[in-house]
Amino acid sequence: MTRKFAYITLAVLVITLPVLIVSYLLFSQFNATLFDHVPFYNDEIYHWHQSVSFMEAGFNNGYYTLDENIPLAEFSHYYAWGAWVYVFYGMIGRVTGFPLHVIATINLVAYMSSVAFFIYSVRPSWQKLILLGFILSTFIPLIIYMPSSLLQLLNLAIAIGFATGFYHLLTRPVGWRFLLAMSVFAVLAGLLRPTYALFLAPMFALANTERTLKNTIIAGFKALPLVLIAAIGFYTSAAPFPHFRTILFLGDDPLTVKLANFGIYIRQSFVWMTEGASIIMAQRFQIGLLIILLIAWGIWMWHRQKSDETAWRWELALHLYNLIGFYTATILFHETLGGHDYRVMSPHLLFSLVLLVAFRRNLLVIPIIAMSLFWMPDALNEYQYKAINFDGTVAQQFADWRSIMGDDLVYDAEAESPWCNTVMTSSFYTLDAAGQPAMLLAIDAGLGLSWAFDWVFPEFDLPVPDDYTIPDTFQSRYLILTDADFESWGQSLNLERLERAPQGAVYLNLDADCE
Repeated sequence: MTRKFAYITLAVLVITLPVLIVSYLLFSQFNATLFDHVPFYNDEIYHWHQSVSFMEAGFNNGYYTLDENIPLAEFSHYYAWGAWVYVFYGMIGRVTGFPLHVIATINLVAYMSSVAFFIYSVRPSWQKLILLGFILSTFIPLIIYMPSSLLQLLNLAIAIGFATGFYHLLTRPVGWRFLLAMSVFAVLAGLLRPTYALFLAPMFALANTERTLKNTIIAGFKALPLVLIAAIGFYTSAAPFPHFRTILFLGDDPLTVKLANFGIYIRQSFVWMTEGASIIMAQRFQIGLLIILLIAWGIWMWHRQKSDETAWRWELALHLYNLIGFYTATILFHETLGGHDYRVMSPHLLFSLVLLVAFRRNLLVIPIIAMSLFWMPDALNEYQYKAINFDGTVAQQFADWRSIMGDDLVYDAEAESPWCNTVMTSSFYTLDAAGQPAMLLAIDAGLGLSWAFDWVFPEFDLPVPDDYTIPDTFQSRYLILTDADFESWGQSLNLERLERAPQGAVYLNLDADCE
């Protein structure tokens, strides 16, 4: 009984240690807790407001768009992350309410639950449990993104869930119920980030009792319909966004020119990978080192293997698929500019590390932990940028603007068009709109937040596509314009000013087709 109690105590410590570290950092630097978090940065505002809109209005909310480009699926009025993550948050919010810290709290619960489920399901030894604790408490993306309303902590929780499932696939025969549960999990995860659905192919391959090349190819075809369901479900519900890779295929240029431009983009993606903040470069080095270590381990295992020992090959193939395959897709079809690959690849790095711990591949894991410790001071320096999330400034703005906005911008469930429940901002994205970022948080739930911007691509000297320029006229009923943008192009619109802000104003669009 004493030994069991000690093991449970250690497991609880492993689950909570990153939370304790983050809590200490917040208290020591800002005299705050995780429950004092307020969304502020661009994506945080969008995640919180879309979630509370779904909680209040379901799919009957206004549009979240860029330059009034709407999703293919008419039912969805949500932005570039698709609709389904806000269904997840919003449904929970209907039970718990939706304070400003709720997304960070939901993500934290999801993360802790995923670690607890991994420990309960895998039953790691004491040594493995201790090593898992070192991995989690030194994993820089976890420490950075835990006190935020971004989706990254939820993605890390999903990665641990996948690691749990693949551990069982690699160690024992599984039944159809297990395979069904994993398939549902992969499709749901794919609705949040489509690339997760690509785990379905190795999942079906490893579920085969006879793991042959032929069965692996067949597994890919089995996975394809589910991958398409996740991809179509995501992309049709997401408002279009001008990524570099998509811009290169717009316009009337011949296909040969578009392909040549795409080649230039791929080359530029590799150039961008030589740039970035220290923690971004650190993760790139960690992934590169882990790939090298895995290949070296594979060569060593190949030389010493017994004739009937093949399980390690599938384990190695899974890790290389996870790290090389997904990173290649990120370079080719996503963006590495500004470290965008950092968020995409951190769940995949954690997936491999957790799985390596489960198989006691200590010599592969310890160098990665050492690199995390080396770069940890740089990671902790990132906390200076979280001050505004926790110092009460935005929370006070939210309280002040809630009453002001409530007099003028009110959600109308009976509106004849979603545009009649849409607020268009002129600032870059949503940060510091008209001098008051919390103005946007305070906008009534159900009203969509959109923004207008001339998208520019100086790296490729490409013209701004027509779909991503500031419209001459707006369908949105309300506008929040900075003074500079009002002077530049807002005066040509038929507007009535409703409220003044420090660096702009809130306007009613008199040309909107709304009563």
